[in-house]
Order: sequence, then structure tokens, then C-alpha cells
Amino acid sequence: MRDAGVLLALVLITLFFSLTAPYFATPGNALKIFVQIAINT
Repeated sequence: MRDAGVLLALVLITLFFSLTAPYFATPGNALKIFVQIAINT
């Protein structure tokens, strides 16, 4: 149940920034995020 809450929070934050920041939901930014995830794990 706790993991579902974390996932829901992540989805809501992503949705919020996608709607309010013009450059958040771009392929280039998604690539940068995935690279950072790969480096940090």
C-alpha cells in the first residue's frame, strides 16, 4: 500500500510539472532524467 502511495505521488508531480513547465515533458528532458537514473543506480 505504501508503494502505491509513492507511485501516485510521482504520477501527480509529473502531471503537475508537465502542465505548468513548458520544457518538462520533452523527449530531451526525459532522456536526461533516464541518464541520471542510470548513473545514480
